[in-house]
Amino acid sequence: MINREMTWYYLRISYFPQFMAGVMRIEWPERFQILKELYDNDPEDIPWEIRSEDPMADMMRWVGSKGESAYFKFFVKGTKVNKDGSFKLHPNISKCLGVFGIGTDERL
Repeated sequence: MINREMTWYYLRISYFPQFMAGVMRIEWPERFQILKELYDNDPEDIPWEIRSEDPMADMMRWVGSKGESAYFKFFVKGTKVNKDGSFKLHPNISKCLGVFGIGTDERL
């Protein structure tokens, strides 16, 4: 269990801030698609699309009210951490990290 906890700590302080910065630079129509796919990646939750009649506006309001914690929820839904501490990121998270990956600021 300690491996998973350490990995989540590492992801939270290293990957998540860059993901959030990257996704916030994207205009809402594309951002909505990226976040919707991350949200829908969780088979235990109902798809975002059927939550309301205007799912993009609903997401914009929800993210606006929750801020960073909303973006972290999307990040978690797109991240799989194994018992041994290894992890796999959804391609949409990687896309938001930029061409050169973590620790770069090419999109800043």
